[in-house]
Amino acid sequence: MIADLTRGSGRFNFTLGAIGTAVGIGASLSQITAGSIVHQFSSNAGFLFLAAVAAAAFGLLYFFMPETRDKQFLHPNP
Repeated sequence: MIADLTRGSGRFNFTLGAIGTAVGIGASLSQITAGSIVHQFSSNAGFLFLAAVAAAAFGLLYFFMPETRDKQFLHPNP
């Protein structure tokens, strides 16, 4: 997906590093945030918080991420 989005721009490595950094930061922040919520409220509240964040991320990707496949792959000619 990154290769498709950055084709011809010369920014593949930079984008791959930025996304890897964002994933690492997100993983550490989710542990801190969910741990605080579980400590203050309950494990159900922590789970629901993380589920809501995941649902929001899924919605953003589903509605705003363009298709990266070639149109020929999606509609091959016989």
